[in-house]
Amino acid sequence: ASVPIAAALVITGGVSPGAAFAFLMTGPATNAATIATVWKVMGRRTAAVYLATMAGTALLGGLILDQFVGAADIRHAQVHGWMLPALVKQICAAALLGVLAFALYRPAKAAAGKAKDAGESRLELIITGMHCNQCVEVVSRVLLASPGVASANVNLKTGKAIISGDDFDLDVMRRGVAELGYQLKEPDGKENHGSATRRSYVERKTDDAGR
Repeated sequence: ASVPIAAALVITGGVSPGAAFAFLMTGPATNAATIATVWKVMGRRTAAVYLATMAGTALLGGLILDQFVGAADIRHAQVHGWMLPALVKQICAAALLGVLAFALYRPAKAAAGKAKDAGESRLELIITGMHCNQCVEVVSRVLLASPGVASANVNLKTGKAIISGDDFDLDVMRRGVAELGYQLKEPDGKENHGSATRRSYVERKTDDAGR
């Protein structure tokens, strides 16, 4: 989506091809979700190195490109119709939509099958520290990779995760979420389902009462 914007900046805005190249390189790699994830998962120092590397390589690439391509070359290519024919673009768009639909359908079907086999035991958890959709994605992956979890529905707005499956291992889920920089906890006063989770819940309540 950024390519037409960059082309317009070069053709009508007087921007050099090198500057447009730097814009295209750094735009997707420096969005808020990406930076927040790198900062949270890998630390402040790595995030700073990441940003500096992206900025330096984009500027260097732009300077090199300006030595070989000028704005006049881009205008000439645009006038002589360098874009793909309309039919080819429509076929590619249809193929892309098909791939995206398949990518969404297959995991959902597999998760539904696993949840059905597991007996649809449900567990509600609270995840604190999430602030973007990227956070939801990485937390969902960790929860799905935990033993006994058939499906995981994480809601950014409410901060809740609904887990389906059987014999959940709450400690494994808690450690996995903690490694990402977030915190997993159970809602106060709610008994969870699944034998492993239920045992850990009762044992913890007993220890609290003893103390």
